[in-house]
Amino acid sequence: MMMHSRWMVACAAAGFVALVAGQAHAGLMHARAVIGLGVSGQFAGHNNTAYAQRTQGSKFRAAQQQKGYSNTWGNAGSGHAHHHGNNFADPVPEGANNGPDDLLPPVMGSDSTSQFIAQTWVPDVTTNLINVTLLGETFFQIDPREYAGEQIRNFGSIEIGEVPIGFFGMSMTMSPQGTPDFSVIRTGVFENAPFEMMTHPNGVHSLRFTSTHSWNFAGDYENFDVGLNGEISGVVIPAPSATCVLLGATAWGCRRRRVK
Repeated sequence: MMMHSRWMVACAAAGFVALVAGQAHAGLMHARAVIGLGVSGQFAGHNNTAYAQRTQGSKFRAAQQQKGYSNTWGNAGSGHAHHHGNNFADPVPEGANNGPDDLLPPVMGSDSTSQFIAQTWVPDVTTNLINVTLLGETFFQIDPREYAGEQIRNFGSIEIGEVPIGFFGMSMTMSPQGTPDFSVIRTGVFENAPFEMMTHPNGVHSLRFTSTHSWNFAGDYENFDVGLNGEISGVVIPAPSATCVLLGATAWGCRRRRVK
């Protein structure tokens, strides 16, 4: 197994945000989950929770944003959780969630390529800054059995003021001899972050950081603009059911609203 750092220059995340002209809305919570062409999203007020999820066959994706905490997890697609600052216009509500209410996060070492990414952002009373921390339960894993001829990428990023400060995760290709070749993704603030790679009895390879990563940023807690992204590409996504395709022609497609 060979590991090396790789710079990621772009984070392609499908989805959309519908906006209308309106007054700036500080502290707006936003969550979005994407699998294939299916998009689910939810907006919530400053002291509420925005949650979005999608499922398609065996593939699932979820994202959650609340004041001071955000996460995204799944085994395919992309997730986005965002606490917006003053420069975000009032949104037209997106259709909310598609999938079972009892959807559970993946567990490191289980079958399937998957990820769980979580962060906090809280005021640091000693510095009057905002402390952003990537939580220790964050992990990425790739199941070589899911390789289908395209590089598998499993990564995340953190944004401050709509600008990524670093990408982190892992990728896998297959050598001509049929041996999995893994690479570690670490850019920006994660470039020198220590990590460990593990091989589980089922052949799944996982990555996690071996120390806590925190950064302080100037800003107001109520208006702080911070985002979290996660994405898995290169795995096969099952085709949507005939019912879902039919409903997709309607205004809300296969989405449904969930109030948290």
